[in-house]
Amino acid sequence: MLNLQRISSLRRRVGQLARMAPYAGTGVFTLLLSNVRILGGLSPFGAAFAMAMPSGLSFSSVIGGILGCSFFGRFEKNIPYLIAFLCVLAFKLAAAGHPKFRSSVPVLCGASFGVLALSLGMGTVLNGEGAVGFFIRLAESALGGAMTYFSIQALRAAEDLMNRKEPGEIREASLFILLLVTLVGACGVEVWFWNLGRVLGGFFLLWLSGRRGMAAGAVGGVAVGAAICLAGPESAACAGGLALSAMLCGVFAKFGRLTQTAVFLSVFTVSLLVLGELGHRSGGLDMLAASALFLALPTGVYQKLRQPVSQAQGSRSTENRRISAQMDFAARTIRDIRDSVDAVSKRLNRLNSTEINDVYDRVADRVCGRCGLKMFCWETAFSQTTEAFQRLTPLLKEHGRIYPEDLPKFFQTKCPKTGELVRGVNGCYQEFIARENAGRKVLGAKQVAMEQLDGVAEMLRDAGEDLSEGEEENAGLARTVSDFLAEIGEDADEVYCVLDRYDRMRLEIYREKPFRCDRKLLAEQLSGLLERPFDAPCVVSAGGRTRVSFFEKARFALQFALRQKSAEEGPVCGDCCEYFADPRGYAHIIISDGMGSGSRAAVDSVMTCNFALKLIKAGFQFDAALKFINSALLVKAGDESLATLDIGCIDLYTGEAEFLKAGGACSFLCRDGHTMQIKGPSLPAGILQGIQYDRHKVKLREGDLLVMVTDGAVAISEDWLAEEISALDSREPGAVAEKLLQLASFRQQGKGDDITVAAARLVYPAE
Repeated sequence: MLNLQRISSLRRRVGQLARMAPYAGTGVFTLLLSNVRILGGLSPFGAAFAMAMPSGLSFSSVIGGILGCSFFGRFEKNIPYLIAFLCVLAFKLAAAGHPKFRSSVPVLCGASFGVLALSLGMGTVLNGEGAVGFFIRLAESALGGAMTYFSIQALRAAEDLMNRKEPGEIREASLFILLLVTLVGACGVEVWFWNLGRVLGGFFLLWLSGRRGMAAGAVGGVAVGAAICLAGPESAACAGGLALSAMLCGVFAKFGRLTQTAVFLSVFTVSLLVLGELGHRSGGLDMLAASALFLALPTGVYQKLRQPVSQAQGSRSTENRRISAQMDFAARTIRDIRDSVDAVSKRLNRLNSTEINDVYDRVADRVCGRCGLKMFCWETAFSQTTEAFQRLTPLLKEHGRIYPEDLPKFFQTKCPKTGELVRGVNGCYQEFIARENAGRKVLGAKQVAMEQLDGVAEMLRDAGEDLSEGEEENAGLARTVSDFLAEIGEDADEVYCVLDRYDRMRLEIYREKPFRCDRKLLAEQLSGLLERPFDAPCVVSAGGRTRVSFFEKARFALQFALRQKSAEEGPVCGDCCEYFADPRGYAHIIISDGMGSGSRAAVDSVMTCNFALKLIKAGFQFDAALKFINSALLVKAGDESLATLDIGCIDLYTGEAEFLKAGGACSFLCRDGHTMQIKGPSLPAGILQGIQYDRHKVKLREGDLLVMVTDGAVAISEDWLAEEISALDSREPGAVAEKLLQLASFRQQGKGDDITVAAARLVYPAE
């Protein structure tokens, strides 16, 4: 009997908590929305959301908004919003007896606009913001009216989901907008080591990618990243890694929560390492907390929240084109956001620009405003007063302050408050310097954020182009290979035969056990079976499973040699060079020359070269890679940090070569004893925001000799080096690089610069 009473009491308490949950949730939601501030402090979202709430939840929503205005931001700045919440409550109470008014969307949106216009207009008058401020507040009120509409549609979408109905496109988009705006507000809440907004954003992306798959994860990652960037440009690195992490974890969602979460954390961590932003403020701890929350979801709850990703009925190429279009649209959206943020930032900079004369205006208000000689100084002797203030400018700029003896004779003889005047000038000048420093920091953060947004947009566009290349799977040839492997006793679990848009074939074979037969012999047998020449396979094992990849043999091979010499025979060379050939048949030569020589230059060049190597291997195209590298160098250190970047990319199937230069020295192509120069005027990476490559495309032939160098090898001019390369055309690349290194070292004549010479020759592969 006692147990039954306890159970009954427990059920009553659970029922009470369930009834209280909507009120508490509404209050918390409005509290977070009241913390959203954009474009220098506009925050109409909390009051707009409260206006959209049903009458039964209006009071809890208003209470949450009032608490948010009381605890977040400066209280005196939030007074107009507090008035708006009270007006919303008054409107709700007045409309309680009129069902048509309290549920009409146009009426609620218009009431939201009117309430905000009234309260914000009062604040404009009290703060003396003038006509410009009045029009800004009017635009803010219109934004509030639009937010009320989105909130109403979002509430209806939530109701549809609770009733197991699929919401319409407008309602679903409105719910998404409301969640993103709330996320911006949550990013302003710090709990110990964690940022609430980033934790919620990571959890949402894990859920979204598990529910809707790769495409939804990519679009959601872009949107969440944009929200995090709007909350604070210092989170650009975190935002930049979210789109790729969410997209890839959506691919692995079908393998279970643990695999999906592991991929999400791995990709996000690698992106932070590549960008050089792994630290306390990078978002790593936040994503770890989000993953823990996602994994802690009870299985029953997770199954209810998760909807299996539907399989496309169309062909694989059609699905790829659809995903490519979505990613291209997402990239365009990112660029639009970037342009909008940049335009608003420029307008705000013009409105908030400060000059040294502002210092003297503030001093006049604080000191002269209470002085009996004010009429004499600022009307009768106005020119003498302003001229005396201007004489203080060079002293302030040189010493950062003035002393009583520095005052011009006019002030010493006419001003009765010289001591207060000196203190006022020094105090206002320090405020002026602080504002200028803050402005420079914001400008630097904005440049990095713009670079990161550009990089994410380029990455999405490139990934979309790769998906749209039109790869097709040939199931018949895959079955042929599978039957052949069974005949020789090397049964495979899965076999895929893929043709790209250039009609190049790739075989992917998956099995639990490694192959026992000779790999080279197997490549020859498959070449004869499919009538395609294959190279030796690439074999990768992970978790007890083996993948064997065969790529169609390239038409050409590249002989490569590298020679380097440090400045003045020092222990460290300030240049860095990397060479690798990827499985798709491209050979890459990457050279970077750090500013100066020695260890400091080596840090910049190695960092630049390794970043380019990792990004290109990961599948990034050159434009996106340059933007990430440039932003990484911009934030690496407070002082100047830059390095050249010179990339040569050769397609070993066709012989087409592309040279990309960001401040790199002249490169050379020698054919039949005649040498042509490849050069461009582009700037090094890390020197300013928005730089671009100089691109040069060349069609290579068998036997062509390529030479890529740093500035130290060019010495006086490029012409002499071109003549020497022509004379060395018949030699092997190693001999060419060694001879050019010796000649460049001799011609430096004590200049003392690092020298790097990379020589490569395109040849037919040996049989």
